[in-house]
This record gives sequence, C-alpha cells and structure tokens, in this order.
Amino acid sequence: MKKMIRFVVTGEGPTDYGKIIYDESKKIYRWEEGPIFSIIRHTAEKTGKKVELEAVDKKEVERKARMQRSASKLHGLTGKANDSARFSFYLSMQQYEYGIFYCDADKEPGKKNTDPHVCRNRFEQVRREVLEGCEKTGIEGMKLVPMIPLKMIECWLLSDEVAYKILYKIENPLLPRTPELIWGDEKDPKGNYPKNVMRRILSQKRGAEIPMNMETYQQIAEKTDINVLKERCPISFQSFYDDLCNVLKDI
Repeated sequence: MKKMIRFVVTGEGPTDYGKIIYDESKKIYRWEEGPIFSIIRHTAEKTGKKVELEAVDKKEVERKARMQRSASKLHGLTGKANDSARFSFYLSMQQYEYGIFYCDADKEPGKKNTDPHVCRNRFEQVRREVLEGCEKTGIEGMKLVPMIPLKMIECWLLSDEVAYKILYKIENPLLPRTPELIWGDEKDPKGNYPKNVMRRILSQKRGAEIPMNMETYQQIAEKTDINVLKERCPISFQSFYDDLCNVLKDI
C-alpha cells in the first residue's frame, strides 16, 4: 500500500479553500472544500502519489500562533511572510510536517497588471515572502508549499474550455489564452476583471443561471486538466506544480 501523505491547507476565503458548514444530516460541523483541493489532488496524481488534505481555518491559525512563545521571530516580516510564519508555527504546534499555503498575488499598486514581466516580478515577490516566513521561524524539517495564483483563483479556473463544455454544455467558451495575465476594472461588467470574465462565460449557459459560488468553482476545478492549467498559467501554476511535485518525489 502506498503511503498517504498528509498536507494541511490554509487559504483566504470560501471560493479558494472552502469554509466550515454545519452538516444537518450528521449533526456536526465539517469543512466543505473549495476548488484548490481538487487542483492539489490532481497535481499530486501526476507524481503517482496520494495525498490526504486537511483544512485549517485561518482564524484558528492566528489563534494558535498567538500562543507561540517564538512569536518574536515575526518581527520585521512584511507582506505574506507574516501570515506564512504563523501558519508554520501552527503546523509545528500540531506536529504536522507538510503544509500548503494559499494566497492570491493580487495587483501591485501603480503597476501595469497585464505586462508579463511586471506580473512575474509580483508573483516572485509574493512567493519569496511566503517562503521567508517559514524560514524565519527556524522550524526544522517542515515543508511548506506556496500556492499562489498570479491574480486570483478565477484566473486558474479560466484555463480549460473543456471543463465548461462538459459541465455546462457551453459550445464555445472563448476563455482567455493567458488567464493569469488578464485584468480590468471590477466595476466594468464588459472588462477583463477575472470575476467578470468568468461571469460572462457562465452566462452563456442556456436555462438556469449559474451562480458564482464555491460549488461552481469546485465543479470547474474538478474538471480542469492539470496539463492545460500548466500551459495557460505558466508563471503561477507551473511554480506550484513544480514545488508540490518536488516535495512529493522526496517522500
């Protein structure tokens, strides 16, 4: 039997890593997975490894991190380094070896957010911050994998036309060729803001309106081909793919 490798996953919100819900049938609270869980599993499958994924609410991470006596090591950390350090402390306190830290790279203020060079620099800056936060804790033996869409999760979910054809019978989705580079005014429904692009694509389905929610995102992620995702998002997803595969091959 192949070893099952457990990764603890944290993120930003329901439409990426999910949320806690109350299961009425079982009378318990449980974690409902967001789209990144399917993407992680499908990526791991490329290495022939099986992974067990456990979500942790970012509020719980913050609560546990405040109990950590070494919190003074957070002094001077900026950007995502602070958050990833807290997550690393949480993993150590709970005796976990492997973690996946999800965050959006977002837009860099004052920069042209569709220029590949600018976007790559922004992505690499955020990735460095995530890794720095883990390193600064001084915790040995921990493997932290950054998972960072260049703008937001919608960019990754706009990569594979086949997913939309299978799920929603949309004949010609016309997805952007480089979805991780698109950007626009959030208030312009006809512009290239990623959420607005996805909304227009989903509106092509005949019949009932498709909601822009966690369930829809999860459906799209489950049907998204990892090879297509790598091809369409060569800056941000390729980096996550390589990082996760490198960790898994050494286990």
